[in-house]
Amino acid sequence: MLRWRPDGPAAGKQSLRLADIASEAVLGISARPGRSMLTMLAAIVGVGSFAIVIGLTNTTRAEVNGRFNSLAATEVVVSDTEPQLSSAAFPPDTERLIDRLHGVLSSGVLFPVGVAVAPGVTRLAPAAGQGPANSVQVMGVSPGVFQVSMGKLAQGRFFGALADRQRQNVVVLGEAAAAQLGVTDISAQPAIEIDGIPFTIVGILQSVGREPSLLQVAIIPDQTALRYWGISALGADAIIATRPGSAAVVASEAAVAILPADPQRLAVVSSSEPFIFQAAINGDLSALLLLAGVMALLMGMIGIASVTLTSVLERFYEIGVRRALGATRPHITCQFLAESTILGTLGGLAGTCLSIIIIVTIADINHWNAVFSLAVILPDPLIGTVAGCLAGIYPALRAARLDPVEALRR
Repeated sequence: MLRWRPDGPAAGKQSLRLADIASEAVLGISARPGRSMLTMLAAIVGVGSFAIVIGLTNTTRAEVNGRFNSLAATEVVVSDTEPQLSSAAFPPDTERLIDRLHGVLSSGVLFPVGVAVAPGVTRLAPAAGQGPANSVQVMGVSPGVFQVSMGKLAQGRFFGALADRQRQNVVVLGEAAAAQLGVTDISAQPAIEIDGIPFTIVGILQSVGREPSLLQVAIIPDQTALRYWGISALGADAIIATRPGSAAVVASEAAVAILPADPQRLAVVSSSEPFIFQAAINGDLSALLLLAGVMALLMGMIGIASVTLTSVLERFYEIGVRRALGATRPHITCQFLAESTILGTLGGLAGTCLSIIIIVTIADINHWNAVFSLAVILPDPLIGTVAGCLAGIYPALRAARLDPVEALRR
């Protein structure tokens, strides 16, 4: 009968050499390629997901910040702080007055139109009579607003200066407003009624770079709005797009250029304020995405631990033989830790390479510039090493605690 003597001579003569541990770990990995691939796959998923999240965070943040900076740093908003029904803060030639300022690219005036709730905005079907009333808001704008907002059409055209001067009954619907009214095709020149007055739909606005509220409203010429509903009691705004570096100068001159007799009535906001909000958004976004990356990494570690523990359970007899031949508990612990660490390292390398390919592909599809930080990319394989080592601690200790006699009986 085979008897185990933990204090025997064999146990005392065993030495713990790094080369032996590495050799045993490599043999253990190569002897079970399927199980090893599953362990590596868990590391690839964990490290790869972490690297993808961090990489896409940097890429999208750089893209969003670039667009935000280019828009916010070149925008000036002039608002009517004291709306008066007797006099408009922005004269009919406001665009011309603003465009004379040095550094201005385009400008436009917009204001909410005081349309009564009933009958409100109603769609006129071509052959079915009047459609149901809808609570679509109406916005009066000067033609320059479409250029300032960088609007793009899904169908039709924008109205121009001629339609504004002649106070024509034309309307451009924002995409959301068109969907609410059930307007999908304007080839037949459909019409809507605004407060009982018919307006021809000339275009559907698909997207904007500024003033996203335009996508939810019915847009009519500002002079037409003044013709039917008069000056808005809710006030009006002038949006100005400037060249880079000119926003501060334009902001200092805009009020006097628009309303020289009473410039204090107008409040001017330049591009400095939004950057505080931008910094807060960046911080929140980074924290949330970092949390998602850490969660993905933890899931990978759980996968490594699960597969490694399964391997321990399948190798009871091998562990029992090694202990009977004199292997100590530290030897067994180090062997299984070395296996999980090696597999975690290989998975980390593969996951990092895969994440770079995925980030570059996503950036290319969206026409972005992929942003990589060496301080983030280079440690990723090391993260796989650490993850593999940590994930292997419990299975390794479980293997070391096995009673050799009981292991040989299984």
